[in-house]
Amino acid sequence: MSTQSRSLTPVGEVLEEKASQWQEAEWAEYRKIGVELSRVFVADYNEHRVVGSILKEARTSRSLTQTQLAEATGIQQGVISRIEQGEANPSLRTVFKILNATGRTLALAPATAAPTTD
Repeated sequence: MSTQSRSLTPVGEVLEEKASQWQEAEWAEYRKIGVELSRVFVADYNEHRVVGSILKEARTSRSLTQTQLAEATGIQQGVISRIEQGEANPSLRTVFKILNATGRTLALAPATAAPTTD
């Protein structure tokens, strides 16, 4: 396969330059979007980890294994493991099942209120 140098007309050169500039601008925009999506992913992942650690603490405070919790809730043990590790986003129904099985409740407070500990 031989490479040939191509000869562009002045209009072709301008068009090629504009296309190159456009591509660079588009990629810059995609990079910005990618950075923002990464931030959202990290924030979501951290929230999942917080929920998971709260649910794990609820389980371990009752000296339950993941298998025992799975049997009590009807949630697969592997799903419980992923929730506790922050790798899953449990539905509110799933959260309530776990909390109910561990004797816990969910309390909601205004964002301006200071957190309380039990």
